[in-house]
Amino acid sequence: MENHKPKETLRNKKNRINKEDQPDKENRTNNQPDKENRTNNQPDKENRTNNQPDKENRINNIVSELQNNNSIPSLSNKIAKNDAISISGGLPLWITKKIEESREEIEYLPNRFYVSELTSCLRQSLMFRNPTVFGIPMSLKDKYVFVRGKIIHDFFLKDFKIVELKKTFTLNQKEYEIVGHPDYIEDNILYELKTVNYLEFQKDLPFEENVFQIRAYDTLNNLKFKKLIIIYLGMSDWKTVEVKKKDVTNELLHNLTIMVKCLKEQRFPTKDEHTCYWCKHL
Repeated sequence: MENHKPKETLRNKKNRINKEDQPDKENRTNNQPDKENRTNNQPDKENRTNNQPDKENRINNIVSELQNNNSIPSLSNKIAKNDAISISGGLPLWITKKIEESREEIEYLPNRFYVSELTSCLRQSLMFRNPTVFGIPMSLKDKYVFVRGKIIHDFFLKDFKIVELKKTFTLNQKEYEIVGHPDYIEDNILYELKTVNYLEFQKDLPFEENVFQIRAYDTLNNLKFKKLIIIYLGMSDWKTVEVKKKDVTNELLHNLTIMVKCLKEQRFPTKDEHTCYWCKHL
């Protein structure tokens, strides 16, 4: 007689398959690592605590690194971009007034000339010496550049004694005194400080008029300085240049002759007499 097995239901079939797929409980237990061994392999809690960097420092380092890499904007940048408003109309009156009052009064005498006059633009020097005849030499922007340079000079040089160099020359049977006030002298080395805009883009350093000026100081000192150094100070960098020594007596007398003649005749020098390559007073 043929045996007939009861028909297996769908539910029973699923239960059977699941049971067959599950590993034997004992095998599963044997395959698991020994609890004691696992415990021994874990780092000691106290050691982990000691090796872990300070949480606050780690967070600060991560934020700092992200800001340096411009990955996230800082709060101040967000505020500046969203809330800053450009204002037209120039500087407030209180700043303009300070700039206008910044230039020191210089005593000009008919037979006394300064190195800074004779080694720079002669047209500008004539304006400073006699603005009634020759006009106002400086715009507000020019005066601001002067103020900025003066602030830096005063910061570095305010504690040093002012040195005066002078020498007398005869011109058309008249005596004229040329006077110079160099910035700083140490160990018989002459230093001149100059402020410049965009130092990284200045390819023509040293400037011709700066070389003329520091050589003029050396000439007034009978070429006794050991070295001549010009230090250019930019907004974020600096550059030091050593200038070769040279007697510039003839150049000084040439410019002195032009200044005396133009003051007497109340006129600017002609282009043949004197022209600065950068002159804005032509």
